Amino acid sequence: MSESLRNSVAAILAFSLIAANIVSFFFDFALPISFNVSAIFFSLVSVYIDFRREKIGLVSVAVIAIYSLPFIHLIPYLWFDFSSSPLVMWGLASNPFLS
Repeated sequence: MSESLRNSVAAILAFSLIAANIVSFFFDFALPISFNVSAIFFSLVSVYIDFRREKIGLVSVAVIAIYSLPFIHLIPYLWFDFSSSPLVMWGLASNPFLS
């Protein structure tokens, strides 16, 4: 598969996942966290490919990375058991309002 086709596929997948999240929000339905993590992953792959092909510069990559950092906390939720009520959550004591 050519590099430009791979970049287009990554961009289309990221856009589709983000659009699905927006639509599901309006229907009061939450998609699994794996959809959000996948959207971030495909977006970053698309940015990486654009950077390697010199379509975007280092400043653009830095800005995109900075705007992506707040969503890095989604990755540990892939392994979290939401049906439990833990006393300790990621090394911190939890209270009844967190669970």
